[in-house]
Amino acid sequence: MAMEDLQLGAPCHQAINNKAFNTPQSCKDGSESALCCKVIPVSMVEAWYFNPSDEDPKLPHKFTPNRPVPRKHLDELGMMIWRLDADKWEDNEILEKIKMERGYNYWDIVTMNPSMADYEEKVNHFFTEHLHADEEIRFLLEGGGYWDIRDYDEKWIRFRIEKGDLVVLPPGMYHRFTLDINNHAKAMRLFKGLPCWTQHERPADDMQARKVYMQNVLKKGDTTHVEGSASIPRHGEA
Repeated sequence: MAMEDLQLGAPCHQAINNKAFNTPQSCKDGSESALCCKVIPVSMVEAWYFNPSDEDPKLPHKFTPNRPVPRKHLDELGMMIWRLDADKWEDNEILEKIKMERGYNYWDIVTMNPSMADYEEKVNHFFTEHLHADEEIRFLLEGGGYWDIRDYDEKWIRFRIEKGDLVVLPPGMYHRFTLDINNHAKAMRLFKGLPCWTQHERPADDMQARKVYMQNVLKKGDTTHVEGSASIPRHGEA
């Protein structure tokens, strides 16, 4: 299924799953859960505060010097990111365990590159700030890109995703996405229940998903700024 086949306005269920706000277990209790860090490698993704310059959005947009954001801060905002073997996605035991434990019962594959019809229009569409009523789950099989998410104080945090990254954004989180300068990404989309992908552009604060996210994450989060903190090595040991 190509990206041009996406039903951007398709109706979908509005259920809010509070599990979206839970980060993986620390394994200190010796749990054998598939989501335990002993089983699934957590991606040490690189994140930083977005520099709102006039550069191409597909460039990194880092300040000089860079203002890194610790991986823990992404977890606090409700995100989950793992690193899996993208070359073996068709027979990947870890992926199957994640799907089973988190209730992802439908998936498809989408490709985004300049060969698509209305490519630039779709790029601009995805880079418009928005949220979803359900989790957004993407497993990157090829290529790379950037997600921007809002911090507690409304600043943009940018993080890079690469081949093998499985990303879960919680319902109600304002965000946007762009490819990198290579203009190519192939990803698996995963869904709970009825497959849908509906983009609700900001403002969407009256949506139930947004209210739940604000109550469960933003109002309980640490509002201390993390600018200037040490960068965490990508895909390294915790």
